Amino acid sequence: MGLQFSEILSYYESSKSEQFIEFYNAGSEQILLDGCQVRYKNKNYNLSGIVMADGYFVYYPSEFSLTKNPTN
Repeated sequence: MGLQFSEILSYYESSKSEQFIEFYNAGSEQILLDGCQVRYKNKNYNLSGIVMADGYFVYYPSEFSLTKNPTN
């Protein structure tokens, strides 16, 4: 099954640092993120780390800000 987006929080109350993208590894083996990227608004952002089997990984975007949209 592999890596899945499990949650994206783009709306924040007071600080852009509250935003995150959460991934879930539905597989039975760990996934190495080195060399993987998130593409947002036509730019690529590097990921690094390990997502353990049946585990979660949270990415806090520091190089960009997700679109703040409280209705979606």
